[in-house]
Amino acid sequence: MPDEIDLLTEQQQTLLDARLAAARGGRPTAAPSLVCVACGQPIPEARRKAVPQCCLCVDCQAERETGET
Repeated sequence: MPDEIDLLTEQQQTLLDARLAAARGGRPTAAPSLVCVACGQPIPEARRKAVPQCCLCVDCQAERETGET
């Protein structure tokens, strides 16, 4: 099972790949994270399909958007 550092490194690479693809006018090809990088809980398949580059679960994404910690 990957540890937190592995998950964060993978997520950083995913985000970098997505930004590079967007800058080149392409579509990101990296797979979404299977677990939330903030809390470690699994990200439901429906969310991964709806938001292909997601790295946060719905709850953690909501906290980030509202500025809660």
